[in-house]
Amino acid sequence: MKKLMGIVAATMLAGVTMANDIFTTDYDAALKRAQTSGRPMFVLFTGSDWCGWCIKLEGEVFSKDEFIKEATNRWEMVMLDFPSKKPQSEELKKRNQELAKKYGVRGYPTVLLVDKNETVIGEGGYHEGGPVKWLEWFDAKTKFGAMVAQHLAAEKKAIDKFTKDSQRAYRKAVKGAKDRVAYCAAVKPFAEKELVKLNELIGKVKSKEVPAEVEPAKKDMLDQLEETRVTLEGLVKITPEGLGE
Repeated sequence: MKKLMGIVAATMLAGVTMANDIFTTDYDAALKRAQTSGRPMFVLFTGSDWCGWCIKLEGEVFSKDEFIKEATNRWEMVMLDFPSKKPQSEELKKRNQELAKKYGVRGYPTVLLVDKNETVIGEGGYHEGGPVKWLEWFDAKTKFGAMVAQHLAAEKKAIDKFTKDSQRAYRKAVKGAKDRVAYCAAVKPFAEKELVKLNELIGKVKSKEVPAEVEPAKKDMLDQLEETRVTLEGLVKITPEGLGE
């Protein structure tokens, strides 16, 4: 029985190794190859020894011959792992964390298709149905992402800039506020000023004409901006009493 279980375990591990063999863990080396070959990078952010959906994606898609053959012909394959127990060098841990922050990764598994200029041109995660269905789904998402980038690139850039500038302005405004009264006095003019900028940005996005296929992405942008507006309007109305103890 022990011998049989050993054979089964070895077989399972062999399957995992085969899947992992198509990936490099060296993002920077893959980027250099992408810049030379012109092929995009397929960047997988995963928690290989603890994330259930990551393990399912590995077993159902990435370890299958249909995926391996297609993927290695199309992309430079990169795996950025965030394991619980698997050993990693401190250098690799640090680099993976830097890249997760750079690309705004908040969950696993996340798959990004990244071009030679490190622009994200596709994004995905777990999708059931096996390798063929997954590839069809990912290609459709990538095509949609390319359309969004084509028609809403300037708006996305403006939103990203507004977000970063607003966060910086908030920190500067409330720095040194030592009590609730001082905080409210500092945050109200900040919020009023940011609301003017935000309303102007919302108007620009609303007036942007896009193909019908891209309208859902435009709506998502507007929904996110509306959430920010609600937050800022709340800051305008804030009072020391409303902050509580």
